Amino acid sequence: ADGDVAEAIDFCEFYAREAHRWAEKHPLTPLAGEENELTYIPLGVGAVIPPWNFPLAILVGMTAASIVAGNAVVLKPSSDSPVIGLRFAEILHEECALPAGVLQFIPGSGAVVGETIVTDPRIRFVAFTGSMEVGLGIHEKASRPRKGQIWIKRTILEMGGKDPIVVDAGSDIDAAALGVVQAAY
Repeated sequence: ADGDVAEAIDFCEFYAREAHRWAEKHPLTPLAGEENELTYIPLGVGAVIPPWNFPLAILVGMTAASIVAGNAVVLKPSSDSPVIGLRFAEILHEECALPAGVLQFIPGSGAVVGETIVTDPRIRFVAFTGSMEVGLGIHEKASRPRKGQIWIKRTILEMGGKDPIVVDAGSDIDAAALGVVQAAY
């Protein structure tokens, strides 16, 4: 829990710094006869669907990144850890004075609530961390335009199976096993 909270704080600090950087004027290569500028604009309303195994850090990271970039968020926490997501939403609303409508907290099963959010034509992007099976399903559903949808829905998918751990013959196997479990959960 300590590591999860520390990482959530790190995400908040990082995205707060990035918000200031994104708001600054960005240097561009000058071209004779042209006046160019670079401005970041928000996409709109995004869905954030975090995993159960880092129920605060990843939830905060994806949500903070979306909000700092100027987007509204529909947050659907893992059905295995909804209370942590609820408490984070309460903190943003009650203690951080997040404007009304910027964050909507919608707990529930992935098969019902997640499916509804992912396929809704008003959702502009989906940020998901979890299994490859679910992530590929989200990508497939999000890639099909729905009636009333006026843009291509984007997906940001972090799916399992990409973090191998190598333990060499000279390692303390008990310490390695403990480290693997702590890193994963």
